[in-house]
Amino acid sequence: MTLDRHNAKLDRVKIRQKGSRLYLRATLPPKNGEGAWKQHEIKTGCPATDQGIKSAFGKAQRLESDLIFDRFDWIDWTPQSALDIKNNCETAIAEYEKYFWETRPKNATTEDGYRSHYQRYFDYLPQDEPFTIAVIKETLLKFDVDSFYRKHAYQAYKALSDLHKLDWPKEFAPLRGKWKAKKRHVPSDAEIIKALQKIDNKGWRWIAGILATYGLRPHELFQLDLSQFPIIATHEDTKTGSRKVWPVPSDWVELFDLGDRHWPNFQLKGTETNKDLGSRICSGFRPFKLGFTAYGLRDAFAVRCALKGVDSAIASRLMGHGIEIHYRHYHSYIDEISMGKILGKI
Repeated sequence: MTLDRHNAKLDRVKIRQKGSRLYLRATLPPKNGEGAWKQHEIKTGCPATDQGIKSAFGKAQRLESDLIFDRFDWIDWTPQSALDIKNNCETAIAEYEKYFWETRPKNATTEDGYRSHYQRYFDYLPQDEPFTIAVIKETLLKFDVDSFYRKHAYQAYKALSDLHKLDWPKEFAPLRGKWKAKKRHVPSDAEIIKALQKIDNKGWRWIAGILATYGLRPHELFQLDLSQFPIIATHEDTKTGSRKVWPVPSDWVELFDLGDRHWPNFQLKGTETNKDLGSRICSGFRPFKLGFTAYGLRDAFAVRCALKGVDSAIASRLMGHGIEIHYRHYHSYIDEISMGKILGKI
């Protein structure tokens, strides 16, 4: 009775029940655009209940309107298959995010990293379209060639594809582009000593001395354990967790008077990420015009370890990253300076 009452209000479309589900029946144009119109049934996804009939009636009215105003399109009335829904970009991204947090701690710093390195690029993917290599390529090409963003979008999309076992064509490699970060100036030990002697602020002189002597990341200064000084330790919630670090060279501890800790009066909000904390240190360096950055001191530490014969495996552990990263990031600096030393140029 309820179904009949709703159908009486319709002209070109009728609601039909098959089993426990409802369908719309109407004479529709051919899907390929050729041939005669034929009668078809369209799934509503609605159950044969009072509420389901009301929902199906709303869809029937919309279908009838599309037919009357000659705007019917099969794309609008072809529901995605379960496979399509499962494999669309939105679902692929959601599964990647789930995996990401299952394999790492979730805190303000890692959340900021996920947004910066992954989510900002995932947002460019068409969420409702199937997650395919063609869609990835089309999206990737929207980023300027040889740009910072093209490189990082490439890395994010490859990580997403790898998780879902989507074959990544070898010919995609050139799409990554040729962008590289500009080399920072790596100060020599003599430059560092001369520059630090010019810093008239005790707090910032202590910070520069610690960074130079221990090769820390700037944000790690806020999370140090000095209980075993001159051996220092970083806390667990730094970028790569807790580690112990020895001074290289050890005589810089006395030279820079690092046992007498001074600390600028930072007004922290308590919600800063590691990136925020590092930015405070980097920006604090600029007024002193030292000729190098805070990260330049970390680079100099890596080079110093190499020139003093510290094994790369040990140096990478002191700096809190893998040996592959250590070699990839620092080998060009080390090779250049080592060659210069061998040739007597420095």
